[in-house]
Amino acid sequence: MKTNTIQSIVLLSLSSLSIASASQLAYLYQDPKVMARGGADVAVGGSGATLFSNPAGLMNLDTEENLYINLLPIGITASKDFQDIYDRADYIDRNNNDKVIDFFTDYSGNYLHLDTSSYSSFSKNNGVSAWSVGLLAAAETNFVIRANGSPNGGFFETQTRIYGGVGVGYSQTDTFSFGELSYGASIKLIKQQSYEGALLLGELTDEDEDYFKNKFEKKSTGVGLDLGVLYTPTFFESFANPQIGLSILNIGSMDMDDNYGGQPTTVNIGASIKPLEKLIIATDYVDLFNANTNRIYTFGTNNKIVSYKDYEDADFGKRFRMGATYDIANSRWFGLSTSLGLYQGDYTAGLSVRLSVFEFSFSTYQEDFGTGDVELLDRRYIVQLNTTW
Repeated sequence: MKTNTIQSIVLLSLSSLSIASASQLAYLYQDPKVMARGGADVAVGGSGATLFSNPAGLMNLDTEENLYINLLPIGITASKDFQDIYDRADYIDRNNNDKVIDFFTDYSGNYLHLDTSSYSSFSKNNGVSAWSVGLLAAAETNFVIRANGSPNGGFFETQTRIYGGVGVGYSQTDTFSFGELSYGASIKLIKQQSYEGALLLGELTDEDEDYFKNKFEKKSTGVGLDLGVLYTPTFFESFANPQIGLSILNIGSMDMDDNYGGQPTTVNIGASIKPLEKLIIATDYVDLFNANTNRIYTFGTNNKIVSYKDYEDADFGKRFRMGATYDIANSRWFGLSTSLGLYQGDYTAGLSVRLSVFEFSFSTYQEDFGTGDVELLDRRYIVQLNTTW
């Protein structure tokens, strides 16, 4: 049976052109060690990746190191069932009507995510000020399987982007009678190619390399300024070493021309304590003023996006994060840490092992694409191999 006939059978009962996008909170880089403790980092920092949460956190870099170097880390994040579903879609007999319908029926509503990222950074803290320079390269793809896709044949909804750029950050600290106040700023230049729309099963594995590009590609460049503060009350220093953080991220034109991958300006708050030398407990509330939205697409001829509308997303659970990291060992030649957390209402966990300059990190978290009482969940796993010294 030809593909057009299959489309007609599967789409027979459709009455609407509108399809809700898979909506998650915007991000540029997710460090596996941060995600392992629930994504809480606004009041923690201590690495080059702190530019993505609070540039003031650069002041928490270890002052004993001459220079922090993270060189060419390779990280991969994937949904729990991504490989199984993609393999079945790739090898399915598209001329077998029953097989095609069974596939979409079995997996309708599934959110599949795959990304790869690398953030190399060079950072230094001299005790009074700190700086960091980083280079980001990343690619992300998301598929939502729709048994009842677009009436024009859109069985898969996709949001995909390839992006990269540079980030530069600076922070310094001042001591007052009431404590220490660190403040920092960073700027990021990001260039990206984004793709969003609806795909037939056959189009998903089309052999024409330019087909996907010609149908969906949009290019954009964004520049964003980040500001942050980190307050350490010295009168509590002997008790749990608390810190309070505030950051404003992506000030400026990081909306990326409203294409997928846009980065709205967000205000984020966090707090952390260190009751033991090797234990950090942190909590964040990100996107305080609900700048992130849910987007509803309307598809037209040939499954092109002809319009969309953004709706307010004020889900508290999406924005609340908390977790803890414990350094089991941390010497020059060997390091071992473990983390647990709560992210968007579900658990996170992770482990990081360092042997000399080689570090391996693993973590898991669950992304919620829904809003309010509607939960659309996607369990993900991150693995990263890093060279650090």
